[in-house]
Amino acid sequence: MFNREFAFKTYCNLRYAAPAARARRFLSSTYRTGYASLKNFYARAAGLHLGAFATVLNAKSRFKIESILVRSPNWIGDQVLSFPFFYHLRKLYPKAYITAVCVDWVQDIQFKDLVDEVFVLPRPYKNTWPGKFIEKFEILENASRQLKSIRNYDLAIILPGSFSAAWLVFRAGAKKRIGYGGDGRSFLLNDKRYHKKHEKIHRAQAFLNLLEGLVNFKAENTFPGEFSFFDPIKSWRNVVPLEPPVENFWVLAPGSQATSRMWPAEYFLKLSMLIYEQTHIKGAIVGGENEVSIAAWLLKNGNNCFLDFTGCGSVTSYWKLFQYAAFTVSNDSGLAHMSSLCGSRVYIVWGGGNPIHTRPLGPGLIYINSRSVDCWPCERNICSKKGTEELQCLKGIHPESVFNEIKKHGLLEKYK
Repeated sequence: MFNREFAFKTYCNLRYAAPAARARRFLSSTYRTGYASLKNFYARAAGLHLGAFATVLNAKSRFKIESILVRSPNWIGDQVLSFPFFYHLRKLYPKAYITAVCVDWVQDIQFKDLVDEVFVLPRPYKNTWPGKFIEKFEILENASRQLKSIRNYDLAIILPGSFSAAWLVFRAGAKKRIGYGGDGRSFLLNDKRYHKKHEKIHRAQAFLNLLEGLVNFKAENTFPGEFSFFDPIKSWRNVVPLEPPVENFWVLAPGSQATSRMWPAEYFLKLSMLIYEQTHIKGAIVGGENEVSIAAWLLKNGNNCFLDFTGCGSVTSYWKLFQYAAFTVSNDSGLAHMSSLCGSRVYIVWGGGNPIHTRPLGPGLIYINSRSVDCWPCERNICSKKGTEELQCLKGIHPESVFNEIKKHGLLEKYK
């Protein structure tokens, strides 16, 4: 009989009380007690019979796969970069039933033409400790039970690097569980993958590499480098898109989840006024609820050179705007990836991130303006510098230089 209290204590100990090193020592001591004890520990934690656990532990990679569980990325940009992964997964297993598990803020970006079902995890609402943690654990337990009751999963692939993502598919009873080690979660996987130390690998490639070893798939021979196609009508067939303006327009996306990647709003204002003075085309501001206040400030100070589309719908509802826009200017954000995926020419003012890892891949043309200060790329969400040195990777990129580069790349050519 499965002991819920034991599972909760195990989750707490391995996720929070013990970092990865302590977890390894714990498991190492378990190994020393003998193989039977190891099987007992895992079987108790997962609620599995010992015979079934031994079968999973010794399973070969080449078995018939009819049902696949994929834990999708948690961020808009990462979900967009997972498109090659889902595309090749479906090509590898055209008849398999694929379930994508995701958080609610990326549910609209799941590629409906490449998966059969989207299972959405509820959002925790408690903000204080330990209530938030307990609620998250209960969400994972309830979700794993629901998934387990729906079907038996032959294969699970975990794209996020978090402990909780691996715990979910482990508790859902997936037979083969593929993911990257780290975050104390290696014991939850029976097909662990590792990044090579100091390896400079794009995130889309890292996702694709998880398919290696499945039906002779070789990621290095199939990754296209840039997307050459994408059909939003097929992938997001239930989305009602926002209708673009009748007049010519360009798109600006001034928001980001990370302050280290947000070009100052006054810089966006200056750039927009320069573009309007030369071309008389307005900038359509896009973004969610967090960008509504930025849009209001730009509209107030912009001398009628803006159109406001912030907070008007889901992120996928912008796909027509991106397709019909003259071009897009964006921070390094999920909307930069979205606009490029939908075919827009995208000029990105790049902050603290590393374009080697997270550069958008198209099919829209991508232009990146970055400033290599001594701490760049830090890949932090919040700049660690203070005073005059704070955000110099962004503040040192001036609107006039961006305007000149946009002209140099021919983005304004037909609007002079």
